[in-house]
Amino acid sequence: MRCWGGKKPTSLTATEIESLSEEMLTLSGTVTLTTRTELLGIAVAAGRMGIEGTKNLSAFVKLVDALSVTTNLMGENAATSIARILEVAGEAQSNVTGVASAINALSNSVAATESEIVHFVLRLQSQYEKQNRAADRWIEKLSDTNGATEQMAAQAERAMSSYKLLGSEKLAALRSAIGSIRAETESLNQSLSATLSSLKDELDSLNNNQLTIETRAYQVQLASLQEQLDQARSLGNNEAINNAKEAIQLLRETYQLKKASIQSSDSGASASTSDTTSTGGQRGVYRECH
Repeated sequence: MRCWGGKKPTSLTATEIESLSEEMLTLSGTVTLTTRTELLGIAVAAGRMGIEGTKNLSAFVKLVDALSVTTNLMGENAATSIARILEVAGEAQSNVTGVASAINALSNSVAATESEIVHFVLRLQSQYEKQNRAADRWIEKLSDTNGATEQMAAQAERAMSSYKLLGSEKLAALRSAIGSIRAETESLNQSLSATLSSLKDELDSLNNNQLTIETRAYQVQLASLQEQLDQARSLGNNEAINNAKEAIQLLRETYQLKKASIQSSDSGASASTSDTTSTGGQRGVYRECH
């Protein structure tokens, strides 16, 4: 590792540093009015931001120096800003010219200077990083099987609607984490609901409440079919819509027949019990009179 002027070291060898220094000296004497010290300052700033290799550093310094002449981006600040944009955009270091050209072209087409454009891009990056960290925190929280709750999933979903700068991959990961919690919650609810329904059926059976059992089963089936009908309508699936409607109609007719049959059976049983009680009472009177 080597240093320039006591600043942050670069990965260049001593020979490479010497070669780059000589090139900066040549540039300052023949191509630009910028001094070698200033050019090396740009190179140091670029190295600090991750630009590597003498070829990339040399191209970067020349580009930034040219921008200092034609735009209001200056020296080391320009170097730091453009290097940061390369990092933000995920561009290769060799594409520094393309990035600079894009900034210059954009400044010519909108009412903003190059430095304002760079500032805006970097501000977006700052916001992106905040959103990315927030999404990562939600994913971590929702992945905690012992602490994640349905309320957390709802909060994460509301927060996700504000993450406008995140890419589809990160948003998909967050949606997956939210979906996992909701799937676990739904599974638990369905399991408990099934257990509760089974216990109610068992109790009603012991109490000979067959109509209550049939009504409960009918309501569950009807709710399921109605949900499927709503889904078919949202998809615009006419065949599914017609099938769901027919299934609901058949379910209602079946339930009414079962209901009538049970009520008829209950009425017959009640009449039989009443007749038996009545007959027994009359015999008792007869014996007493006798």
